[in-house]
Amino acid sequence: LMQKASIVKSAEVAHKLFHPDDLMDVLETVKCLYAVGRLWSIPFSAFPVDWRSVSENHQKFKEMRILGLVSKLMCVSIIGHDGDVEDEGDHLSISGYLTMLSELGHLLFLLFRRHKTDFIAAQNYRNWQEMVKNMYISLTLAKVHDIEHFYWFLNTNKKIEEFFGILRSMRRGNLNFDCLDLRNRAADAGLVQWIYAMYPEWDLPSRRLKCSYDRKNPRSWKGCTLVANVNEVACWRA
Repeated sequence: LMQKASIVKSAEVAHKLFHPDDLMDVLETVKCLYAVGRLWSIPFSAFPVDWRSVSENHQKFKEMRILGLVSKLMCVSIIGHDGDVEDEGDHLSISGYLTMLSELGHLLFLLFRRHKTDFIAAQNYRNWQEMVKNMYISLTLAKVHDIEHFYWFLNTNKKIEEFFGILRSMRRGNLNFDCLDLRNRAADAGLVQWIYAMYPEWDLPSRRLKCSYDRKNPRSWKGCTLVANVNEVACWRA
């Protein structure tokens, strides 16, 4: 059906989107969310005539549009912009990003309340809602601590990943370690991370955003990040 609606080029492409070789591949997940998200904007007339002629499919089309909206918002929450996933697009401001998260959170709440785990797994639902809540709390804390700029993509477990990367690279080819090695390396790794925090120019990240959907950096981000411009209540109620 997605092929007939010109969302994907072939049934094989659709099968690969929903059955990727690596279930932890962020790129494939984003592509899948984007493809399903297109159901939100595709008109009923785009589907085959024989499918449209079945009266039951009118209701299915409405349900697919809702699913498409959920997937679209999930996709935007990862890449930070609307439009084609392959393009950088117009980066969202903090206000725009929080407004989008509010829409996603309210929509998930309504659908989960009505359909429970028939719609989405309970843990998955909780994870999404925790992410939405955490973004609002972190932005408010940034105001309390007089932080001028807030980068939503840094409000993650990135520092933990960086810390783990330092741990693995401290002993040349010895990438793995047990609990004792972890204890011995942790203090030195913490010191290295503190030095990088004091002198970020020593730890240069990639400047490119293309094809790095969950790996962004402040140098390349074009959306407004000024905390003073954000009204959390207005974003939540928008």
